[in-house]
Amino acid sequence: MQTLDFSPVVAYRFTPQLSAGAGIDIYYSRLGVNYLVYPGMFGQPFETTSKIDADGMGYGGSLGLLYRGKNYSIGLKYKSGFSIDYDGDYKVPNIVNEDASLKMDFPHIAGIGLALYPNQKLKIEFDAEWMGYSCMEEIPVEITGLASYEMPKNWDDCYTFSMGTEYRKSDNVKLRGGIAYLTNSMPDSTWDPSLPGADSIVVIAGGEFSGRMGTLDVSLGLNLFMEREIDEGGPYDGKYSSTGYFCTLAYKKSF
Repeated sequence: MQTLDFSPVVAYRFTPQLSAGAGIDIYYSRLGVNYLVYPGMFGQPFETTSKIDADGMGYGGSLGLLYRGKNYSIGLKYKSGFSIDYDGDYKVPNIVNEDASLKMDFPHIAGIGLALYPNQKLKIEFDAEWMGYSCMEEIPVEITGLASYEMPKNWDDCYTFSMGTEYRKSDNVKLRGGIAYLTNSMPDSTWDPSLPGADSIVVIAGGEFSGRMGTLDVSLGLNLFMEREIDEGGPYDGKYSSTGYFCTLAYKKSF
């Protein structure tokens, strides 16, 4: 899954200590699902290389609240859940090539963060986040001329706990690093290899670089998924492990 989030945001400072912000999230998502096992629309499932390629758009909103004390700050955030209707193709090599559509619900997200400032250059931050993935009960799929069916998911809510630091090297350069622990939302009963469903540890490093043209924010991350064993008597039984890499790039300009 590849997702682009375009989010225009406005913020207002009520007092020197208290500020708030709100934004609109516009999502564009591309989805590629590879099946080790055919969904079984022609009877019993059998091994194949069937695949769904689709894309779609969704819309949501976000809110934030920040209070700054003398040597600390505390913030709250909320991002609304949203749905995306995907349209694309369903293919089984040399057998099927049809239009396909599916719908996915994405979770509400709420979080809290506490930042401590031992001195003017150093910040230490602790964060906790809740993601309401229990909204992902099933994914309805429709393949033109073949079948309509529902993929059961029955996911659970999950949590993230993280700690990070920021060092202000100069007025124009900030260096950052952190570590996070993420819990898994996928139960054994509906687990499949399309997503790396396991608890994981994420390590991130990056920085913020400012100039007359604006501010560039860069980060690099490593996601270490813990080994997971599935023993449900199904086609995906086995032990799984994976590693993820990611990069984020953001630009902002104040007027």
